[in-house]
Amino acid sequence: MKHAFVTGVGRRLGFAICQRLLDQGWQVSGHYRTPSDATTTLAGRGATLYQADLEDADAVIAMVTTLQSSARLDLIVHNASCFTPEPDDLAAKARWSDACHRVHVQAPMLINEGLGALLQASDGDPNVVHITDIFAERPDPQYRTYTAAKAGLDNLALSYAKHWAPKVRVNRIQPGPILFLPEHSEAHKKRVLANTLLQREGGLDPVLDAIWLLIDNAYLTGAVIKVDGGRFLAQ
Repeated sequence: MKHAFVTGVGRRLGFAICQRLLDQGWQVSGHYRTPSDATTTLAGRGATLYQADLEDADAVIAMVTTLQSSARLDLIVHNASCFTPEPDDLAAKARWSDACHRVHVQAPMLINEGLGALLQASDGDPNVVHITDIFAERPDPQYRTYTAAKAGLDNLALSYAKHWAPKVRVNRIQPGPILFLPEHSEAHKKRVLANTLLQREGGLDPVLDAIWLLIDNAYLTGAVIKVDGGRFLAQ
């Protein structure tokens, strides 16, 4: 049975990725930071879950060390993210910048380094998918620290695509406005969609479909799929 490890499974996209993997008969391991209804559901479906704060390198290493005892590993999806508005205070900026780097760059690097041997030992077509952001290439100055960290995650994928070729394929997905947060105002939603060519919220399914496209196409590595309704072009 193929085995996948997904980060950030406690809500939204990470939860949906695991649900589809389980539906398709995969063995699923998932990381989460905070327990939720989603983690309860996944555990009930047989997923193996690990609680860890990705800002804590020791916690990440401990999680990876446990995963190293897995019989096999065929897929890693780096989905976990950390996002809040850019703070104004310099001390707060320093803490926020450190958190962004640890979650989006350091933790994925530690996971890749720690689990790379398992991936390379797979007798299938092992894959890693980094879920980054359309602003990794065209940053939004309002969210400059977050987008810089996502650019780091984006570039990290390219490094591993080279490092692990030809055995392991590594690709990127850059989502746009797929699913607004509950705290987003109607004015914010209208403003974002006005700058999106398809002028509608995408939902999670287009991202899930893009992940499976990357998994199924054995001649893709170092590639990127923008799942953004054309927002990248409209900026």
